[in-house]
Formats: sequence, C-alpha cells, structure tokens
Amino acid sequence: MQTYLRNSAALLLLMAMCLAFTPARRVTNTEAQLTAAPVVVQAAPAQAGMSFEDQCRADPYAVLHGVLVKSRMEVEGYRCTFVKRERINGKLRDREVIACDFQESPFAVKFRWLEGKGRAEASLYVAGENDDQVLIVPASDLAKRALKFTGKTYAARSPDSSEAKDAARSPVTQFGMANALRRTLATWQAAKDRNELKVEYQGVTAVPELNGRRCHTFHRTTPTPEAEGVTQSAIYLDAETRLQVGTVIKAGDELIAEYFYRDVALNPPFANDHFSARNLK
Repeated sequence: MQTYLRNSAALLLLMAMCLAFTPARRVTNTEAQLTAAPVVVQAAPAQAGMSFEDQCRADPYAVLHGVLVKSRMEVEGYRCTFVKRERINGKLRDREVIACDFQESPFAVKFRWLEGKGRAEASLYVAGENDDQVLIVPASDLAKRALKFTGKTYAARSPDSSEAKDAARSPVTQFGMANALRRTLATWQAAKDRNELKVEYQGVTAVPELNGRRCHTFHRTTPTPEAEGVTQSAIYLDAETRLQVGTVIKAGDELIAEYFYRDVALNPPFANDHFSARNLK
C-alpha cells in the first residue's frame, strides 16, 4: 500500500505539472482537429496491473484527482441535459431539467429550461463578454413584452446578484462537471485534514437518474456536519468516460442538492457564434 501511495502521488504531481502548461482549447466548427469519437477520460494507472476498480477502492481521492487532471486536458466542452434539485434558504425547490451547452475556454454556458422554469426560460453566460453579465430570457410573457419595448429579448444580471443567489446554490461561473469535481475534492481534502475522510467505493451501479447509465459509485459520510449541515454524499463517475456525472448531497436523510448530467455529448463542434448574445431568444 505504501508503494501504491508513493507511486500515486508521484504520478499526480507529474500530471499536475503537465496540466499547468496545457492550454484549454475552444471548440468551433472551423477547427481542423475536430473528432466525433467519444473522449474516454481515465485516471492515471497508479500501479501496473491494478484495475480501475481496485484503484477506486484503494485511494478514491487519488482517482478523482487523476480524473480531474485528465478531463482538463481532453474535455473542451459538451452538450447535455442537466437535471438539478436544490434546497435554497431552507426550501427544497422543484426539479429543474435544462438543455445545456457548455464550453471550457472561453468559459461559456447556455441554458434552456425544459422543466421547472423559475423566472428564466433561457440564459447565457460568457466570461468576459456582455459586461460579464448573465443574459436571461424571462419565462413570464409580461416580462418579455416589457423587454420588447426596449428592443431586447433578454435582461442582464450579475452572476452574484441577489436574484442569481435565490435561483441556485452556486453561480453560473462555477458551473460544469470539472468544477463539480473540484468542489468534491476540496470537500474531501478538508475532511482529510480533519482525519475524517471516510469514502466507501460501492462498485459500478446503474443510476436511474441517469437513465440507467452505469457509474462508479462512491459514498461518503462525515461525523462532523459540514456547510448546510451536510453529513453524507454520493458521487457518480460515468463508467465509460469517468467524468463526474452525478452528485447527491444530504444532511442526515434530508436532501440538500442533487445534480445529474444526462446524455453527455463531448466536444461538439459549436459554431463560432454559438454563444453569441444575438442568438439568445
């Protein structure tokens, strides 16, 4: 085990150094190296002959860190159906089902609500553009008519506005599977620092919320309640791509939040103007 841990740490350090010099790439339909083949994201093999399942049992933290590094190098963007349910200000909100287009660099997120609309029917955020505001197509017909008088189809709000905080636990600037994995690792690291990291690897299971997609499943419990009273969580890594496609967070038996990335299509050929404000209607 000591040899495994040493090898794992060394490999993770090497991968992190490589990552530091690997720029993120923008996916457009004009680039020469586009491919329709699925990207398989794998954690670095910590020891020759050790299966991925054995790595998950031996050192879940190292596995997740390796997946994050590899995904940062290979995943440029994706289309998916994003399903979430959150408790905000003590109230459990209705489930939201959202058609999502996401790009890593420049960071861009386009949402269109399919179920569970709140105030928004669609939204767009592109880092450094549109005065760094979230553009929102309102769900209300009255609000749409009011905007029409100004010659616009959308409103603009800060990602950190009170409206944004009332609509989601995390701002859109922190959206994405990689950011979800970073939050998981930060939480696990804090638990490690308290000598309270307890993660059970439960093998590969079919996840109903992901339409039966098979995932490597991790369950964590903590004796010390964390932010929002969280005492347990489940993490799901897609068995094929090994991306974090599901997260469930609870305080005791009370649901705090759940997030699922369904039907993920990696590295789609987005048009150059795909995330343009003029296409948001």
